[in-house]
Parts: sequence; structure tokens; C-alpha cells
Amino acid sequence: MAGIVRRQRFYFSSKELSLSQPKKLQPALWIIPDMTASYKASLTEYFEDLGMDPWARKPQTNTHVQKQKKKSVNKRLKYGHFGTLDPFATGLLPIGFGHGTKFGDLLPLQTKTYSARLQLGVATDSDDLKGKEIERGPSDWKMPSAEVVQALCEEHFLGDILQTPPMYSAIRVDGERAYKKARRGEEVKMKPRKAFVHDITSRIISPTVIEFDVTAAAGLYVRTVGSDLARKLGTCGHLIGLRRTAMGAVRLDSFGSNKALLMDLFDLFGQFPRVRSKYDLQTTCTRLAQSVSVAKMLDKRDTNLKPGTFATIYADDVPLCLIEFHPHGHSKIKLNFVPSTLLEMP
Repeated sequence: MAGIVRRQRFYFSSKELSLSQPKKLQPALWIIPDMTASYKASLTEYFEDLGMDPWARKPQTNTHVQKQKKKSVNKRLKYGHFGTLDPFATGLLPIGFGHGTKFGDLLPLQTKTYSARLQLGVATDSDDLKGKEIERGPSDWKMPSAEVVQALCEEHFLGDILQTPPMYSAIRVDGERAYKKARRGEEVKMKPRKAFVHDITSRIISPTVIEFDVTAAAGLYVRTVGSDLARKLGTCGHLIGLRRTAMGAVRLDSFGSNKALLMDLFDLFGQFPRVRSKYDLQTTCTRLAQSVSVAKMLDKRDTNLKPGTFATIYADDVPLCLIEFHPHGHSKIKLNFVPSTLLEMP
């Protein structure tokens, strides 16, 4: 029964994808390495290399279906990405297919690690190599020691920081993306935003180039970190390379030669606090299917969570649903793992 609960509905697997596997794309969450921001074209290329067509139309079964449900028949498989990448950046990008598109905000992938390369002495309007040159640093500037660079990183870019995002960003200003205004030559005033950096390390590559690795919560603009670091060093600069190397526990170096990885969401949900149902597995599944109040099912010994905490309900050590916990009977089900076929079993 546990196997049915885990596999029946969402088709998740932790196995790495290989060319020898079946050429059928199931609804799932995929983590793609070396993805560029133009992810639609890149994603098509990735899956074509694997002998798969993620955009294949659903098969037309008969004339009646073709006429009555033409819109549904011709609808392509729903997909979407979680987290954006700058146009010049590469690295990890989670892609959801089918049911997998529902999980973006719930996955513990918010902590991200980037490897960036900073060119010193030249500033651009976008803080990266795609922008136009707008400034040059002092001609007599010299690179300080590696110890000085690292000390500046830790002093100004560690913990809670305040940064002003670049105008070439997806932030909305007066209802429109800032980069669209910037491309039209309009003046865009960006407001400072808070960010949190867990770790930052730097290394000197050449007299005018620095590389740094930064791990931060969602919302950090690495381009701005590079630009601000250049100012702290007494010059200006822009990023000439940016690569997302980790998202939560998912690391780029874990892929090897694989072009994609299917994530086992049940393993990811295991990182949330566990709460037990006071009923057995069959009874809990039935009550979940009948939309019985979550509060009436929870074991009182596990209800000391903070309001708003995500938690997974278990019955007989089987994960059944993910909830957003609130006291006084207001907990909400975010994801229900229980398949309808389980209720039909004796």
C-alpha cells in the first residue's frame, strides 16, 4: 500500500535520467543543469538530445474528441520554471511538468549558491557583459591582496545586507518590468531591498578579475554584489560570468554526465516537520478524500508548530499530504498525495 501512495499519482523518481530509459515524459519535477535564461529553447534542445519531445500534443482518439475538445486535445504539456536566471547566466534550473508545476513555492530550494566572475575597471549599465559600457575605473588602480578582498567581502556582503537592484531586472516598477523601461531609455529608480547572505568566498584570478562564490536566500542580486564589491575596492566592475551551482540540497556537481535529474519530491518533503494522524492509514486516506478538517486528524502531541509552518502528515509512516499549519483548526492542505485508487482497495 505504501508503494501505491508514493507512485500512483505523480510518477516521481529519484533515478538519474539516461538515454536508455523510456522516451515518455511523465508529470514531474526536473532539475536541469547548465540551463540558460532562454529556457524554452534550451529545454527543447535538452530533451531532443534525450529522444524526448516535451511539447508533443496529446493524441487525438477520435473525430468526436477532435471536434468537441479541440482546444484540450491540442494543448501542450503544461510546464514552468521555478526561479529565474539572468540572460548571460547558466546553471541549475528546476522545471515543473504537469503536476510538477504546483510545487515551486513549497520546495526547500530557496537557498542558492552562485559562482561569479567579476571584471574590474569597467562598469556597464546592466552590471554584466550584456550591457553598454558607462564608466571606467582609475587607470592607476591596482588589485589588493587576496586577504583584503576576502575581508571586504565578509565585512560588507555577509549576513543581512541592503542592496539596490540593477535597473535591468524583472522587478516591476509602476506595473511594468524594470528592464523594459530601461531598454526604452527611461530613467528607472530602483528601491533598496533587503537580502541575506549565508556565505561568501573570493579568489583572485588575474590583476583585473575576481571570482567569488556566494550562498544566499532567494532575492539576492549577484550582479549588484559584484558591482558593489568593485566600488569597495576603489574601482568599478561588472560580471562576465555567473553560474548557479546549487539550490538547497541539489548541487550541480551531483549530475555528472547526466543532462537532467528527476527529483523524488517525497524525499524533499521529508525535510518538513512530521505530524502524525491519530487514525490508521486507510481511515486517514478516506477522511482526506472526504475533505475532513485537518485539525480533527492531527495527533495533539505534534501540534506545537509555529503558525504558517509547512508540515507533512504521516499515517503508519506513509506521507499523505503537505499542510500549512495554523492553530485553532485553520490548517490548510497544500498538496494531497492520496490517490483515488487507494480508497477502492479492500
